[in-house]
Amino acid sequence: MELKVFISQSCPRCHEARRLARIFQDHGTRVNVHDVGTADGLAEAAFYGVQSTPTVLVIERDEVVQRWSGQAPKPEEVRQWLK
Repeated sequence: MELKVFISQSCPRCHEARRLARIFQDHGTRVNVHDVGTADGLAEAAFYGVQSTPTVLVIERDEVVQRWSGQAPKPEEVRQWLK
């Protein structure tokens, strides 16, 4: 399982998404944070159809199994999908 977090520098709600990413990284989850203000981040966002920040995706076997857009989910919500 992998967590992908899409943020932008101008997003007021992305602070929570960054915090969420750190929590799961610290617990050993594979986490990738993508800044949509960069070319690589924008390309990754386009690949996954991300249209707002923050967006958090749970990926399993290259498939999106859960998506939160426009706000960071609570850690408990994410944990349910990472089991």
